Amino acid sequence: MLIDTHVHLHECFDRAVFLDAAVINLSKAARVHNHSEEPGALVLTEISESGVFEAFAAGQGLPKSWQAELTQGDPEAVWLQRTDGTRLLIVSGRQIVSAEGLEVLALASRPASLSGQTAEEILASLGQACIPAVLPWGAGKWLGRRGRVLQRLLEAGPRRGLFLGDNAGRPAGWPAPSCFGGMPVLPGTDPLPLAASVRDAGRYGIVLDPAPDPACPAADLRDRLMRMTTQPPTFGRRCGPVTFLRRQARLRAG
Repeated sequence: MLIDTHVHLHECFDRAVFLDAAVINLSKAARVHNHSEEPGALVLTEISESGVFEAFAAGQGLPKSWQAELTQGDPEAVWLQRTDGTRLLIVSGRQIVSAEGLEVLALASRPASLSGQTAEEILASLGQACIPAVLPWGAGKWLGRRGRVLQRLLEAGPRRGLFLGDNAGRPAGWPAPSCFGGMPVLPGTDPLPLAASVRDAGRYGIVLDPAPDPACPAADLRDRLMRMTTQPPTFGRRCGPVTFLRRQARLRAG
């Protein structure tokens, strides 16, 4: 299964366009990598107040062409099915901001709010709960004080279930951060809150082979990530420098 591990569904997005584009992107990537076009997956890394995953699981907030199918015994996953039979797996997740301003992603789970705690405390809590955690790259987010916090966390040594995160917004051609060579990296699209980003989801991520158990996909994904120690195969590509600069300018212009 092709899985985009870092997805936001912003309020400015048309949800029908967002879901249809994700299916197209995942299907294209599957053909490029010679994988069967099985349903792909998006991990919704939401702030706790967003509630998109909860709404989808309740069959609410979906475009008319989509309906939800819950997985028995796995509250962190919901299958979406389009009227033409196309399926898409949605997995829960959280984006947490530490006291130092460092972002931490909790995958395949919705832990109680940990925002405002130190990054060390957040990672300790997620590790104790067996929840995979990602420290995602972002433009300027690993510089200065936050960069020093990241460095201290990495110097503390390997942690079970901890990954670094790349995203499709890091321009192609830019050198990879030096820390990427020391531990597994989970890529995702990390769509920006811009109308132009509505079609981004599903363009960048990991390949999980074999696919997660369809009856408990989030639980299976969570367990396998907690045991993963090597770099998984990836799919997709990052944006070009011009697109990066244009979107950053729009983001900062408000």
